[in-house]
Amino acid sequence: MKKIFLTFCLSLVTLSVSAYSTEASSFLEKQYKDKDGNNSNIIVKKEHTEEYMQKIGDKMIPAITYGYGYMKLKGEKKCRISYICLLDDNCQPIWGYVIPR
Repeated sequence: MKKIFLTFCLSLVTLSVSAYSTEASSFLEKQYKDKDGNNSNIIVKKEHTEEYMQKIGDKMIPAITYGYGYMKLKGEKKCRISYICLLDDNCQPIWGYVIPR
């Protein structure tokens, strides 16, 4: 019985550790690479996209994506982050910002 319980607990841990990459996180990774020349890896834990439908300057922003997770820069310790991305008409990120927590 202990082996079955231990196997079940380990399978839950491996499920919670698995992460996925989104267009917003990929955009932010590329933005950091272009800025610093440093490879970064963003592990997304939770992400939301909401309708915004407002103008910023002369550009219409139909949606915003925001979320949190972890960021690992090469040679540094992983840190918890929050991030936000503005999306264009095709739901592609056009601007993003990472906030360390």
